[in-house]
Amino acid sequence: MESSRTPLLQRINSAVFFPPAILLVIAVLIGIIYPEKLGEWAAKALAFSVDNFSWFYNGGSALLLVFCLWATFGKPGNIVIGGPDAKPTMSTFNWFVLAWTSGLAIGAVFYCVAEPMSFFTDPPTYLGQPGGTAEAGEQALRYTFFHWAFHPYAFYTSAGLCIAFMFHNGKRSFRVSSALYPLLGDKCDGLPGHLINALAVFVLVACLGTSLGLGTMQFAGGINYVFGTNYSSAGLWIAIIAVICTFYITAACSGLHKGMKYLGQLKVYMYVGLVLFVLVTGGTIFILNNTLTGIGAYFDGFIMDTFYLEPMKRTGWVGGWTIFYWAWWLTAAPIVGLFLVKLAQGRTVRQFMLMNMLAPTLFTFLWFGVFGSAAINMEFFGDVKLSEEIANQGIQVALFALLKNLPFGFITMLIGLSMIVVSFITMADAMTLALADMTAANYGEGGSPVILKIFWGGMMGLIALALLLSGGLKALQTSVVVCGVPILLVQLFMAVAFVKAMLGKKQYDLVSGPQPMANDPK
Repeated sequence: MESSRTPLLQRINSAVFFPPAILLVIAVLIGIIYPEKLGEWAAKALAFSVDNFSWFYNGGSALLLVFCLWATFGKPGNIVIGGPDAKPTMSTFNWFVLAWTSGLAIGAVFYCVAEPMSFFTDPPTYLGQPGGTAEAGEQALRYTFFHWAFHPYAFYTSAGLCIAFMFHNGKRSFRVSSALYPLLGDKCDGLPGHLINALAVFVLVACLGTSLGLGTMQFAGGINYVFGTNYSSAGLWIAIIAVICTFYITAACSGLHKGMKYLGQLKVYMYVGLVLFVLVTGGTIFILNNTLTGIGAYFDGFIMDTFYLEPMKRTGWVGGWTIFYWAWWLTAAPIVGLFLVKLAQGRTVRQFMLMNMLAPTLFTFLWFGVFGSAAINMEFFGDVKLSEEIANQGIQVALFALLKNLPFGFITMLIGLSMIVVSFITMADAMTLALADMTAANYGEGGSPVILKIFWGGMMGLIALALLLSGGLKALQTSVVVCGVPILLVQLFMAVAFVKAMLGKKQYDLVSGPQPMANDPK
């Protein structure tokens, strides 16, 4: 670890830090000084990406799913990450709990009611179905699960596997570019590698800006909804971002960071407690029936939904929903992959893949199934018209509109507000530290300069604010779609590099030696 007395520029990886930092500063300045321009450019970029690269998103996501299946159930599945003598860093149960709750983030809180209700009241345009019908209600969870289940975790897990193998077994450095060593050789530590890591930083901040923007929108909308206030959106956004940014940046730069694990545990208790509460009070039998029906519809339409791009109907639904989600997940995939690397040691590739894809998918079925079904039940069979409430006040109040009409509504709405804040803080704190480590000279070894933590923590908040001022939810969605294309390309090359490493395992696996792979009958 470098001494704090080392000149600052020597403690920063200039090739990784400055390119994304400069571009992001320019984007923030444009978004704050000329918000209409940023919104206009984002809309044009979205149209260009959807028109020209939707095939790439859907085709690439399908290839990564196939890659995950091959790595899980093919010969690579038997390889022990870290070598035959490597020991896991935590128990299987704790690993399962961590993987199971890894999807607990701002987006899941924002969309848990809003998305199923949207598909119920306004089904995919290309289907030509009327909204609010029994048929629409039974199909609503199909599309929600499609966006939140196996596809995103295939993105995360494939990135994690490729990095984990080269880090633990190939003894390469702890960075995204190391996954490409079988293709680039030592160049992955030179300029090509620096550019890839810089790209990962840039798109991650864009992704985080989107996530924090969603959290800010929902928290601001929730305050006005719960307390009956009418604060201006822009003023409230600025206040929320300023207060929360100050908190998580202070935590990241001080000993308070160590207490984040307790805040993370509290987050899990709130999520699990609230989802069980809604399950019990929101119409248990209907929720169970509709969730299972939704799971069946999801698997029944899985292949068609994976490849469908409405080439003739061109309603824009696929671009506005599915392509947005693929881009959103992809922009976070490299950093999530780095996180998964730390938990991979001592596990077989098959165990690693199954745990990180199945556990969070199960939670997705539970989380969206319960909240979405409870909302549909209330709308279709009850006297409460949640759709009107959401239409009048925006989708950011969807969760609160549901909770308000269940027992102990005020208390649960306060818990909902608390979940947003805790999710906001814990995610931003972790990402601030990750970004600082990624752009420090002693990459991945900790002890990154405080100034990097302050810069990246502040930049996340400023990007969120700039996007919100440039057009709210629409700007948040358009910004992230553009960033997903290069990351998908990098991830596909990472998968190719992993396949090459498997074909030349003796050259790239430096820890297994001549010993047989785990579960190998030989």
